[in-house]
Amino acid sequence: MQLTLLIINFIFLFGWLLYFTYFLKDKINSMVAMVISMALGMIIGLYVGTLSIIIYPDSYFEVTIISMLIGGVTGVIAGLPSSLAAVLDGLLSGVMGGMMGSMLGTMVSSDHHNQLINVLSVWTVGVFFFVFLLLISEIKKVTKRKKFWLQPFSYFILVCVFLYFMNDYTTIKMNDNNQHYHEYYLNEDEILII
Repeated sequence: MQLTLLIINFIFLFGWLLYFTYFLKDKINSMVAMVISMALGMIIGLYVGTLSIIIYPDSYFEVTIISMLIGGVTGVIAGLPSSLAAVLDGLLSGVMGGMMGSMLGTMVSSDHHNQLINVLSVWTVGVFFFVFLLLISEIKKVTKRKKFWLQPFSYFILVCVFLYFMNDYTTIKMNDNNQHYHEYYLNEDEILII
């Protein structure tokens, strides 16, 4: 139940940003649209790549490709309403974020996976909030109407709900002894002859 609420809240936070980029595209500057597509592609690729490699540690190649695709597609979707430059920036940032997320999840030891997921979750919704503030500042330049969904406080409440559901949520057992990271290394008494 907690995972379901966490995923729904995450999708709602991300969807709110996509709503602004698509339905209010005439009010958003092209440079801001490029920054938004880069930020969303990069952070989604990083988050998905890290989370996926922690869940599926033995499928490094597949997880890297899938997280690169998810990050790139996210950047493309976020940049589509604006220009081809925003699409290209979002695509490249998403691909790079997916690769970095997979590498980060692999390099961090399994003892610290829960902390890594918690830090990346806070980082992701923090970037979402800053992107929301950027969008609001651009929209307020054009319109003076004050609607509830244009207020930073309403988005901040959703970020706090996400962080509340993220609190005490663990995906990996702390006592799990995963030895799969060390199976490819030589023992001290083995000699590699080339």
